[in-house]
Amino acid sequence: MLHGLVLAAMLSSGGPQWPVQAALGDALGLEFARCADLDSPPDTRIAACKMLLSASGTTSMEEAAAYADLAAAFNAKADYVAANEALSRGIAIEPNYWVLYNNRILLLLKQQNIDAALDDFRKLAAIDPAKFALEHPDWRERLYSRERGLLKHQADIDERFNATLADMKQDLSTALRRRCVYRADNNDLDEAASDCDLAVSMAPELPAAHMARAYVEFRQQRYQQARDDLDQVLKTDSKDAAPFYLRFLVRLKQSDKGADEDRKAALALDPKVEESAARHHLQP
Repeated sequence: MLHGLVLAAMLSSGGPQWPVQAALGDALGLEFARCADLDSPPDTRIAACKMLLSASGTTSMEEAAAYADLAAAFNAKADYVAANEALSRGIAIEPNYWVLYNNRILLLLKQQNIDAALDDFRKLAAIDPAKFALEHPDWRERLYSRERGLLKHQADIDERFNATLADMKQDLSTALRRRCVYRADNNDLDEAASDCDLAVSMAPELPAAHMARAYVEFRQQRYQQARDDLDQVLKTDSKDAAPFYLRFLVRLKQSDKGADEDRKAALALDPKVEESAARHHLQP
């Protein structure tokens, strides 16, 4: 897992209650349940999913969903190569089934492959959930939310899809922000700035993205831009010493006579903030 990044769990196709076509029969229906059962051992799920995928009489959506569940089982075993292959096969069958892209993005972020994850996000964002529902009307009642609540209406499907996009934006923003800081610490400031700009555009509501960009802007001597970002951070997070201290340094560079106010605020929150800042090349 990407260091320090909390990722959402891979989305399942719906869990043990996943309905199947009656024509498939009880035995195959049981394999569908086992394939999707997140509480079963991964090897049990893998065997069930593989049996489904070798069976005849399944629809393309059932195959794609089985690949999503197969990937989740491989992911539980930390077999990321096999998980990625399963997701890619599912996408080839049903490119508008957004759960597959959601899960592959999470997998790519675990492997710190941020650029590939961004490419998948662009494909995810281009999906039209209404078109997907029209193409697969029988699946309107087979799609489950994270709470496993049945999605019976198009509005419910749209809501889940939009929630997926919002979650992905925050995960990608966090990954980009961390790479931005790493690159800045290693003096690759142009690439760092590009990462931080994208992190902010992905999730402007996250103070950490603005904080990271302010750090890079300060290193680039873009003091007013840094101050603007820090002002944004402190509107929502006034209990962290770091933005106060960085704004103190920015205001010093701008010959702001009130700069020491921010230094005092930072030290009151964290007496060791100056030591921490020095490790990131931040000193008066």
